[in-house]
Amino acid sequence: MSLLDGKVAFITGVAQFPLFRPDLENPTLEDCKPAFASMMPMGEPWVEPEDISNVLVFLASDNARYITGTVIPVDQGSNNKP
Repeated sequence: MSLLDGKVAFITGVAQFPLFRPDLENPTLEDCKPAFASMMPMGEPWVEPEDISNVLVFLASDNARYITGTVIPVDQGSNNKP
């Protein structure tokens, strides 16, 4: 039996943003890592693909059977910054 047997999941939005460092002409991930980490409440520079897939696996499980019609941000709490 598959994890998704008989279930339907809608993923309507995933956002990806380019690296932006106006002080650098062609920034690399390593160039941006310290600056991005300092802006995030949890201190990590960005969310990894595994962080997103962990939420999707949870939503496809029976443990999430009563979760409907909501947005679950995987953003290290950046929406909660003062």
